Amino acid sequence: MVRIMSSSHSSRSITLPDVYFQVWESETMTLSARAILQESLLGEQLKEADRALIDRLLFAVRQGFVSLVNV
Repeated sequence: MVRIMSSSHSSRSITLPDVYFQVWESETMTLSARAILQESLLGEQLKEADRALIDRLLFAVRQGFVSLVNV
């Protein structure tokens, strides 16, 4: 499981499942969520489950289920 330290919440880490749930629930992907996904993809080796979460989110964006917002 990939854990990423949030700059606004330096005392807690955010996991990809956390990001997935937040994006899917709100139907929007923020700049910070995109940065977390990018950092995960460019960082260390991803587990298959984490890669699948990212793939599902990108598919949802392509299909219009999730909107990109500049917040």
